[in-house]
Amino acid sequence: MIKLVKVAILNGIHARTAALICSAASKLNEEFGTQIYIRKDGVSPVPATNMLALNYLKIQNKDTISVIVNGDNDQKVMNLIEPYFTSDKMFEIKDYKSFDSTLDRTTIQSEKIIETLHNGVLLIDMKFEVLLINDAAKSLISQSKESLIGQNIFNSFPSEIVSILTSNDEHQAKKIIIYNKTLLIDTYFVLQEDISIGKVAIIKDITTSEQLADQLDSTNKVKDRLGNILNNISDGVCMIDENGFVTYVNPSFEKIFNQQPEEFIGKRINKINFPILYEGYQQQIPIINNIKILDNSQRAIVSISPVMIDDTFKGCIASFILLNDARQMARRLKLAEEQIQKLEIKLKLKNPIDQAFKIIIGESKVLYESLRIASKVAKKKASVMIVGESGTGKELFAKAIHEASPRSGQPFIKVNCAAIPENLLESVLFGHKKGSFTGAIKDQKGQFELANSGTLFLDEIGELPLNLQPKILRVLQDFEITPIGDAKTHKVDIRIIVATNKDLEVSVKNGNFREDLYYRLNVIPIYLPTLRERTGDIPLLVDFLLNKIQLDEDGEAKKISSDALEILEEYDWPGNIRELENLLLRSVILTDGDMIYPEILPKHIKSKILKTPLINMINGELNTYESYDREIIKLALIRYGSFNKAAKALGLAHRTISLKAKKYGLVKK
Repeated sequence: MIKLVKVAILNGIHARTAALICSAASKLNEEFGTQIYIRKDGVSPVPATNMLALNYLKIQNKDTISVIVNGDNDQKVMNLIEPYFTSDKMFEIKDYKSFDSTLDRTTIQSEKIIETLHNGVLLIDMKFEVLLINDAAKSLISQSKESLIGQNIFNSFPSEIVSILTSNDEHQAKKIIIYNKTLLIDTYFVLQEDISIGKVAIIKDITTSEQLADQLDSTNKVKDRLGNILNNISDGVCMIDENGFVTYVNPSFEKIFNQQPEEFIGKRINKINFPILYEGYQQQIPIINNIKILDNSQRAIVSISPVMIDDTFKGCIASFILLNDARQMARRLKLAEEQIQKLEIKLKLKNPIDQAFKIIIGESKVLYESLRIASKVAKKKASVMIVGESGTGKELFAKAIHEASPRSGQPFIKVNCAAIPENLLESVLFGHKKGSFTGAIKDQKGQFELANSGTLFLDEIGELPLNLQPKILRVLQDFEITPIGDAKTHKVDIRIIVATNKDLEVSVKNGNFREDLYYRLNVIPIYLPTLRERTGDIPLLVDFLLNKIQLDEDGEAKKISSDALEILEEYDWPGNIRELENLLLRSVILTDGDMIYPEILPKHIKSKILKTPLINMINGELNTYESYDREIIKLALIRYGSFNKAAKALGLAHRTISLKAKKYGLVKK
């Protein structure tokens, strides 16, 4: 039976009136064996026993609604329920126990809905006080162990969170990093009669996938605002009562399944094609983060939680997240990254890199940080220690620091401490007087004196013999040297830059390097990133090195194919830029045409990159489709042991696996 009813409730249907209507409808359904539904503005009917659904309709005074009663006593029940929509007198609370039970049941169901969401939820009022915060939101944005309900956000949260929550923007999605977590925060104003009464924040942890648990603060406040929260989240939410009827779906659920609410609401779960929902309803146990293929071929993460009130099953709540929603997340992150890049550009303008460092090729963030430090310290007198693996360009960095310093134009002297025999190294560094040792046929200036007024670069400083380390320390302290066989000291005005591919702290602990010398040299350390840490710079380096090789070899220009470049980007480069340059030189020499293809690259590089194909060929030839299909089914049955589990693993129907297994003789027919 359907009847059009004009609502005559002064304040419309809100939390209290909805609770009373639900209580009355529940009693009538139980007494007469009927089902009562309400419809408004062509929206699909919602159960009159569901407070959340009634609130969702937003029924106002003077609205016309349809009251639907299904059952043998429909006329009698219609006469009894209709006054609840046409008279304020019906809302004098006589049975507080029944009213409280309805309100409590709805609150618990609402809490269960929030518990199944994959996001944190925070609600504040216009005084910036916390009205609602679930455990997930609290763990993400606060380190307080106390309840935050009623607290002011200025006293409770980090400044990054406060800045977002106090913004006047109507809607914003911000990416921030706090407590070693990367969060994406969406905010929306909560409106009542077009007036803002608060703000809700939906918080996503995009560094890890965490289970969310919620704690609501006040029934009336939550009920007035829950619709806003559910309408603004990307999770699809569906609620099923204890009798197996779908009682609520949110807009995201409708969008995911591309169907109108009436396709679900009011229908039994076993009457619609939804196996996982039926499974969750029947088993009454949680189903967490199952990946399922939906009827529209989309893949979704499905979670189902039973609603238990006083240890009694009252239905279940299901949530759905489309895997392809990650694309939307990626787009938001891309916008955020673009903002970060703009800020980095502004930072570069404030901290410009000296022109001398243009010889360093690359645009990666990790390289820029090294360049920024080097450019800044180049103007100073302090010693610099460059740390990096072999082939990362330590000498190039040292040369650029010298050219960017006030000593540019003066000598730049390089000494490789590992390349000079120990018995000659002292003479090379400090010089000697004629006759000071066998073979000293004339006075000889050392590298310290030759670098006077300029820069001395000591490469591989970790190989410096222990007996020479005190003399290097004296130069750093007093800027004086004493040549071998000379009784006089000589003042020198030099800047010392050292480089090492060793961990000198380990050498100090092992007694191979003096601690006082280490701290004298390590005034300003600069770390040079490996090539595997800046693979985004490989295309730039390849282009630069190919042009350099062309000039050095006086040959024709070579280019590299995209496939070959992709292999170079995947390789780990233990020899860093030096290894890359040597490989490109080899490739240029061996390539006959003007393009370097993967075939010309060394086997040891390709063998580390090329992955084993998913389908193995037989004698170099493809087998029939049925042969591969049979092997896949066979492996799945061996691995999982049942049709049901094998079907889930392969994303197929149970019947499909069963039929194919019989067809291929894997089981008895």
